[in-house]
Order: sequence, then structure tokens, then C-alpha cells
Amino acid sequence: MTADKATGDLGAAVRFTLTVTNDGPETATGVTVKDLLPSGLTLASATPSAGTYTSGTGIWSVGSLTNGATATLTLTATIAGAGTLTNTAQVQSSAAYDPDSAAGNSAAAEDDQATVTVTVGLGVTGVAPDNGKQGQTLNVTLAGKNFLSGASADFGAGVTVNQVNVDSATQLTTNVTLATNADLGKRDVTVTNTDGGSATLTNGFEVTDGTPPSVLGCTARGRSGLDIQFSEPVNQTEVLDKANLDLRAPADSSTPVDLTNAVLTYDAATNTLKVDGLDLPPGRTYQVTLSNVRDLADNVGDPSACSCNGTVPALWTHLFPEGLSLITIPWECSQINPASLFNLSPAQFRMADWGTTRGGEPGNYVYFDGTTPRFELGEGRWINLTEPTLAALGEGQAEAAPTGAPFVLPVNKGWFLIGNPWLEDLPWSLDQIRVLEDGVDRGSLANQLNKTFEQRLVEPYCYPWDGEYKFTFDPAYARYLVPGPRTGINDTLKTYAGAFMHINRDNLSLSFAPATTARNAAAVSRDAAPAAGWTVSLQAMSGDLKDAALFGVSDAAGRAGAVPFQAKKPPQVSARWLELALTDDALRACNQIDTRAAAGPVTWRAAVRSSEPNREVVLTWPDLSSVPRDASLILVDELTGKRQTMRTTASYRFRTGAAGEVRTFRLEAAPAGAGRLIVTGVTVTPTRSGFALQYTLSQDAEVAIRLVSPTGRAVATLSATRSRGGPNVAALPTRTDAGQALPRGVYLVELQAAAEDGRRAKAVRSVAVR
Repeated sequence: MTADKATGDLGAAVRFTLTVTNDGPETATGVTVKDLLPSGLTLASATPSAGTYTSGTGIWSVGSLTNGATATLTLTATIAGAGTLTNTAQVQSSAAYDPDSAAGNSAAAEDDQATVTVTVGLGVTGVAPDNGKQGQTLNVTLAGKNFLSGASADFGAGVTVNQVNVDSATQLTTNVTLATNADLGKRDVTVTNTDGGSATLTNGFEVTDGTPPSVLGCTARGRSGLDIQFSEPVNQTEVLDKANLDLRAPADSSTPVDLTNAVLTYDAATNTLKVDGLDLPPGRTYQVTLSNVRDLADNVGDPSACSCNGTVPALWTHLFPEGLSLITIPWECSQINPASLFNLSPAQFRMADWGTTRGGEPGNYVYFDGTTPRFELGEGRWINLTEPTLAALGEGQAEAAPTGAPFVLPVNKGWFLIGNPWLEDLPWSLDQIRVLEDGVDRGSLANQLNKTFEQRLVEPYCYPWDGEYKFTFDPAYARYLVPGPRTGINDTLKTYAGAFMHINRDNLSLSFAPATTARNAAAVSRDAAPAAGWTVSLQAMSGDLKDAALFGVSDAAGRAGAVPFQAKKPPQVSARWLELALTDDALRACNQIDTRAAAGPVTWRAAVRSSEPNREVVLTWPDLSSVPRDASLILVDELTGKRQTMRTTASYRFRTGAAGEVRTFRLEAAPAGAGRLIVTGVTVTPTRSGFALQYTLSQDAEVAIRLVSPTGRAVATLSATRSRGGPNVAALPTRTDAGQALPRGVYLVELQAAAEDGRRAKAVRSVAVR
């Protein structure tokens, strides 16, 4: 048997010629030959010279062959498999005797069997593309020959073959992923068929650098410079292009920093981009993002990886809360626009000073106009922020007050906004704050306590703000205003806090001892003699508006050399307000606190006014626990004349006027014993018509009289009547409450008196009716 080719490719035709010969000496009959093509060869046609060929079994029925006769069978097949394809044919039967072979025994050495092979070789001839970058996933097409369905491909370590599609015997397509750490360089590509045959294309594929450049970090050099370091050398053309640099400061800013004046340089030794000529806001975060950055392998960096952030160095930072605050900046920074301290535009920044602080009109706020007022060391300012905002100063922008010496603050007459000049809390120690007049030391604030308002140079208290004014005083001298326990007094001007303080004369300065000195002094108990007396908080409320004032009596105010203590009420903050103040007959005074000498009856005058007309106002006095039980308190409405005891009631309601009129009240207090209700001189005497009850009252009172039987049953009652203080006479009833004449017998006469402030007195006598 022969083949017209020893090698072939898939799809090619191969022709096998099988020859059978009768070597004699007899005629051979019943001759059959089997030639069933192997897997990998598909029969296309069969042409026998004699007999018939059955393709399904591969049996060629030759029939008879005379001695020396020959028959041929030509099989044409299509190559459908790869590798070595072996075609074997053997005589299966013959009636003639064959001395050297046996039909159908599959013995390859015998002459009745023949074999021929066709080799179908696998080959890889090309790869496209022939390279890929680390980290890349891509489709790679392999060209070659004799690829079988199900063939696999291998690109070596670090390359994962995700999918292989055999498009044809000469082409297969792969999808591969190159690991980010795959070894760089060329590598072999191998295809393996399902029959185990394989072929390799040496250096058929190359792994190239696929790691794009990134930013390792950035560092701000003060406010003017920025260093940005890359992970590897980069193309300088792109990184030096300002259009590729987006710098935000603060990081969440909606607009980038203007780089017009910035200077960009690249340090190839350290792979660092240097940006100079900036004016970054100190203490704020910044965000850097670079676009179109390419490394030397032409990998483009992702902007998300070519970004970094940090914080601009600062000399000082502090986060101020949202809303209204009374603050100070404890640095000499008057040359800096206040808005820039908060990294806000002048139009965004809301700040106000009080008129007397910088020579404005007394009694008015001076609002920030985009330039002034400025922050001055030791002075307070109102600010109103829409959200918590960081204030910051850069290196070299400001200086703090020297901590080893007192800080001297010139002040103006009237309400003045002071500020804690130190970078730590300042105890409000009256001994450590001194008053200077024309540069002459006039003593500490403690010296002002025993002076009248006309004599005081300054008021020895202040009002910082924490959502409301906080009366701030030295607790060591609290006996001057709050008798009893020293609680509820704010005693510290916190760091960054401003406060209102009232200055009574011109040409004064305040000298603040260093905070450490004041703190050490505050730790030592001074002037701790307790005071006797009481205080009441009178409170006014109208809707969401409220205010309060404190009045009371103290023996400190009556001691030798002492004067009543009064504290002025600070200016209003909001356009909507309700004010409750302790005033004088001329309504000139406007006091927050008014304590008087404890001896004898005392009267205060309270004034209520509001920015909103025709609104209900409720006066309350929620805590009378410090007032002696036998002391009386009366509230008198000076408009209506109505008198109301504060002991037995909790509130008083009225409405503001239509034109914002001031509503005034008197607060009358009688000390323990002075307002005591006593009934004396109680006697029962017979008259022509019955009996008369004589009694004497220590003060005006409502009097009720009744006759009670010995068993305690009320028999006859007189309606309650108002009786004047002094002697009084009342006729006892002669008939019962049922209208009958009083039966004979002995009765008890009960007299009950009730004073306006709720005090009561009782007297009992007996009378015999005959």
C-alpha cells in the first residue's frame, strides 16, 4: 500500500493505493481485504479495480484472483486530524492456501498486511499583537497550522490565559491577562492540541512595563512651595505643563488655585515636581491631581493615582463653631484681612465690633465692610459662621503676646469688647487684673467692689457668649452678689473668647496678668467670709425670646464700707429681643444683677421691653428656695396697680404695648419678721343684740370668722372681709347658717386672717349663749 504524500495538513487530500496480488499457484477465491481508515482521515472516495468496497466496514470484496493476477483499490481521504495518521490494510479471507500468512490475524510481519503513515504536523508561526503591558488584559491571535478544536495555549508564568477559541486550523484567538508583576521580556508561546501534540514559537510574545506612573506623596513647604514625588521617572513635558496640574486649597474648594505666578521645575534625580510661587492658606488641607502624566515607557498615569493631599503648615489653627460667636484671636494680626484668616471671601465673612472699641458711635455695632474692623490682640469681635470654620495663621504672619509679662489693653468708655490675650484659659481673678488711668496704676479690679457706680473706674465683671451671655466674676468675691454657696458663676474667660466689659471713664487701660499667674492666684482662697441673704432670678419669656435678671439682699452690701452690688446688662445681640432689666425711677439704669443691704424692706424696679409689640410676656420666679420662709415678696404691676404675692403664685402674664413701651414692675421685699402677720387683743364682749369680737392685726389681711360647736361642727359663718391693720370690731352672728336662732350653749369663735403675701394667723376664743 502506498500514499501519495507522507505529510499533510488539516483539510488536505491524501490518496492511498492498495494492491493485492495472487502469488499462485492456484486461483484464489473469496478474497476480501479490510482497510478501514483511522480517526483523523475522512473517506472522500473509493475506487476498486475489481469487486466492491464498503466504506462502513472498510471491507473490499475482491472476489477471485487467478495465479499472478493483481487488483487495486484507490482510497481518497481528507485529513481531519493531526499527528501521525496510520492506515493499515490486511487480507481478511481467501479460499486458497497461503503458506506464509494467515488471513485476518493482524500480524504486521506477514505479507498479507500493509501499513502506511501520513504525518500531520502542528505549527505556530505568528502572534499578534506580539507584546502586552504588565497588568493588561488583551486578545492575542496565534497563526499556525493544524490547530484542533479544544487546543490550549500557554504564554509562560505571569500570563493567565482566560479563553482560547480555535477559529480555524490555522488560527486561534486567546484572551490573556498579564500580571502586574509579570517578568519583563520575551517568552515562548506554545499551543497544545487535544491529541497531545504541541508546537512552540520561540520568543513569540513580549511582556513590557505596564505600570503607569503614580504620585507617592506631596509635601507643602510652608505656604509658598509644594513638592510632588512620582513613583518613577516621568516625561517632563507633561508634568511641567500647568494645564495638567489641578491644585485645590482647601481640598474641597470648588475652584482650583490660580497658578499664573507659579513656577514648576522637575528634579529628575528624585522624580519630584516642585511648585513654587504659591500663596496657600495656612492650616488648610490641599488636593493635588495631575493629568496626562506619562512614564518613559509611555504609560499614562491615572489621575486618581497621580493625586495626593496634605495640610499646609500653620503657626496656629482653631476651629470655630457654626453660628454666632464672640471671639478673639490671641495674636497680633491687625495687618491681615479678617476674612482671609478664615479662608473666606470678604463677601462671605460676617463680623462686627462694638462702636466704642474702635472709636465708633457708642451703642452701635460696627459691621465688617470687607476691610475693617480688624482683629486686634486683646479685643473681642462678633462673628457669624454658616458652618464650622477653621481660622489659621501661617509662619511669620503674627506674633503672640509675650507670656512673661502682663498684657496692657487700652480701652474706651462705655461697653467695650475685650478678648482673652493668652493662648490658654484666663481665670477671672479680680486681684490679677489691674486698672491704669493715664498710665498710673489705680489698683486691681477687686478695689472697684466697694465703690459706687459713680466711683468705679470699670465694672469688675464681664460677659462672654455661649449661646447666651455668661456673667463672669471672681468666685472668691462672690459674696458681693450671690450669698450662700459659690455655684453657678462663670469664673473663666476661655481661650479665644471675647466678652463685653463696661468701662466708666476715658483714658483707661486694663493690665492682664499672665494666665499662669492668674490661675495660681485663683487656686488660693481669698476673702472667703460667707454672706447672708438671698437672691431670686426673675425671668421673662415671650415665645422663643427670653431674658432674666437677679435681685436679692446680702449682708455684704450692708457691711461697713460696702455698697450695693449692681451689674449692668450687656447690649442686645439679635434684631429680635426681649429685655428684662433692674432699673431706677428714671429708667436710666439697666442692670442684670442688683443686690441690696439686708436691713429693712427693700424695693426694686424692673423694666421689660421687647423688639416685638403686642406679644404676651410671662414673668416667672422658678426658685425662691434661698428666700427665708417668713420673708414676703410682692410683684406690683405699675401700669395696672395689680399686686401679686410671689410666694403663692408662679407667674404673671401681660402683653407688650403696640409701640414698644416699657412695662415696669415693683418688687417689694420685707425681711424675715418685718412682714409677719399677727392677731392680738382678741376678746368677746356681749352687746344688746348679741356679741362683738374685738381684735388687732399687725397688717392688712382678709379675715374670716365662724362659730363652731364643741363637736367641731361649723354653726354660723361670717363672710370673709378685708380688715385694716390695727384694731378691728366684728359683730358675731346670732343665727345659724340655716337661719335659726343660735341654741343656748358654749361655742368656739375662730378667727382666720390671711395677708396678701399668703401669710396666715389664727385666734380662737369661747362664748356662752344663754
